[in-house]
Amino acid sequence: MSLKMFKDKYYCGLDIGSQRTRAGVIRVKNPMEIELVDVFENPTHGFKDDSVKDLSELSECVHSTIEGLSEKVGIRIREVALGIGSYWVDANETSTVIPLIDKGSKVITSSDIRNVTDQARILGTKMDEEILHTICQEFTVDDNRSAINPLGLYGRKLGNQQMMIVADVNRIRNITKAINHAGYDIGNLFFNSFVASDITLDEEEKKNGCVLIDIGSRMTSIMLFRDKALRCLKKINFGGDNFTRSIASELKMTFDLSEEIKKSYAAAGNYDLYEDEEILVKNESVYITLKRAQIYSAVNPQVDNFLEQITGAINDCVGYQNLNCGITLIGGGALMPGLIEKIGESVKMPVKLGKLNVFSQKKFSNLAEIISVVGLAYNAYLKTLKYGVDAKGHSNWAKILSNKIKELYLEYF
Repeated sequence: MSLKMFKDKYYCGLDIGSQRTRAGVIRVKNPMEIELVDVFENPTHGFKDDSVKDLSELSECVHSTIEGLSEKVGIRIREVALGIGSYWVDANETSTVIPLIDKGSKVITSSDIRNVTDQARILGTKMDEEILHTICQEFTVDDNRSAINPLGLYGRKLGNQQMMIVADVNRIRNITKAINHAGYDIGNLFFNSFVASDITLDEEEKKNGCVLIDIGSRMTSIMLFRDKALRCLKKINFGGDNFTRSIASELKMTFDLSEEIKKSYAAAGNYDLYEDEEILVKNESVYITLKRAQIYSAVNPQVDNFLEQITGAINDCVGYQNLNCGITLIGGGALMPGLIEKIGESVKMPVKLGKLNVFSQKKFSNLAEIISVVGLAYNAYLKTLKYGVDAKGHSNWAKILSNKIKELYLEYF
């Protein structure tokens, strides 16, 4: 099938955070040309402390955000890929072994692989959990032979080790209801931080070992990748709001004003050069003068606490010593000046700010903040690749039929 036969298709991601609600659209001209069209955001209303507080307010917030995006990009949006934040997800690790044959050995087929992965999934999931992602980490053949892909190997027993990222069905029901009330369908549910890895990390990084840290407003996700699979997921109950609350407490300011001060003047590390610098801020109806040293003294104890928790979480992950590609930071909290350097000093690894691996004609100043919502839209597109055509644009049916015939032959003859 020629790539010219593809019509442009659009996919929308929706990320509802505790402070901002973002919607982003990508355009797929063909499987080789994917473009981020635009992102639109609004302050979040009706959603606080990681739960829905007012259904109608949240519905209106979602509607105004998606409508604002629709007007910017000139398309009508009916379906979204919804992001689930780290505060709602858990990682279940599970493993199982199934017998393939009573005596001797047989060639392992795709049906055998499907059976063992399905069995592991059943054993690792509760009735009230929604599976967002299933990450196949390893197969074992006859208990002692490890294989990334056992298809075609000989064996008499097949084992599988998985990590499943799950969310409580009851906790996400209200937020999905709010989106439906706003007039939109939910095509997919994804874990924000995990899908962000698909557009900010490359295959080489995931293969050779790396860490992705997503610093949100209330919580931070730490994910370790190796051999192209997620190996460890840790969550820290610490985010950008911790810095804001510390400034508010130290300077006796409102949270909103402290948030503005944090974004404009806060920094991690030793900034003696600017300690005597004075800034003018408006507190309600009165302008007051502050020294930047006051902001640093409010923020840096929290920075030290954060670094200790990040270092401890990474050290708790099995295989953290074998990371060849360092750490990538995303999320709004990653934008604080000096934080990248401080994390690098603490964990003794190279650290960089995340970038998008998809093209965009627009320039975004808050790139680290929008990576997750772009990842949602991108993964909505990836879901469609399971049907019809593959990434090269060719029909899979002949190949699938041929492989099935080979498997049946090996199974019975």
